[in-house]
Amino acid sequence: MRKRGDRALSRRPHRREPRVKITIFSEGAVTEPDYLGRFAADVRVKLLFGKKGGKPADLVEAAIAARRATRTDGFSGDHEIWAVFDRDDHPHTPELRRRADENGVRVAFSEPCFEIWALLHRPDGLGPMTSREAIERVCAHLPSYRREKRLDYDALRPHHDAAVARAERLRAAREQDGGTNPYTDVDVLLRLVRDNGKP
Repeated sequence: MRKRGDRALSRRPHRREPRVKITIFSEGAVTEPDYLGRFAADVRVKLLFGKKGGKPADLVEAAIAARRATRTDGFSGDHEIWAVFDRDDHPHTPELRRRADENGVRVAFSEPCFEIWALLHRPDGLGPMTSREAIERVCAHLPSYRREKRLDYDALRPHHDAAVARAERLRAAREQDGGTNPYTDVDVLLRLVRDNGKP
């Protein structure tokens, strides 16, 4: 039973206008922007996208530049800048996450890759894996992903709330065991998007 005030991820809050302007810089040029864009449309939020595709270090620098620009462009409302990137085989991701945080950029991070978020929509247990293994598991459940690199949003949508709960448990487990794989906090970004949705 859901506690009072605890809303499902898919439930739309009753607001007339978004409270926060959200701009996303994404390591992936296809998968992440497509999924996030579909989710935002579902909860009636218009996301802005900055750089799509590229190395996390370049992405974070572009996001930091955008963050600095929002402080001087006269925009009067709240504006959140997010960098969405993965561990994959990239070095220095902990340092990049710290640099983003120190410069007012929020990060949605996944290890080993964004596809972990899709796997959390299923009850299968997750253990440490490589990006290749995660992608193969996604392809086994969502065959079109192999061709298009787009997650089947309609197939995942009914399981959003379960995925959020699993992501939270996964983070708690990583905090307890000191591990980093698997991990994602993509759900934190999705909650922000949902909370700025229109009824």
